[in-house]
Amino acid sequence: MADDASPDTEESPGCLVNLELSSDSDFAALIRSEPSDVIAGLMTRPGGDFLRWVVVHLQASLGFDFAFVGELTGDDWSKIRTLAVCHRGEVAEGFEYDLKGSPCEDVMAAEICYCCEGGAEAYPSSPLGAMQLQSYVGISLAGEPGVPLGIAVLVHSEKI
Repeated sequence: MADDASPDTEESPGCLVNLELSSDSDFAALIRSEPSDVIAGLMTRPGGDFLRWVVVHLQASLGFDFAFVGELTGDDWSKIRTLAVCHRGEVAEGFEYDLKGSPCEDVMAAEICYCCEGGAEAYPSSPLGAMQLQSYVGISLAGEPGVPLGIAVLVHSEKI
């Protein structure tokens, strides 16, 4: 799926670089606002309080269950360590996980990845599968063009 340039069907996970969406959807607004540009710049500044504010705001304004910002880590950049996490309006404990088998692995390959439903089935070995979460939107965060630093993610327990 990492090399997929467009979703197979509306129900399946999709990874893409350019989107053509109707302007009235929250999902379209999220993608068009280019939060990766904003958050990538902020990741280089000290102070986790601001990143916590960002994830709380994203989670609340878009109605997802979870929002988080994470950085690539590990000797071979094979893990994500969260810098700020929000779960249903509350700042939550950070965590670290392997990219392998997760939708975040696809984000790193395609810049943007989303799954409107069936996320737990599509990524059974990931935290998405373990928590039975259905929907996912992830955007790669880059410092310099083509150099990924991390990821911004929204996850929901229902289809979007």
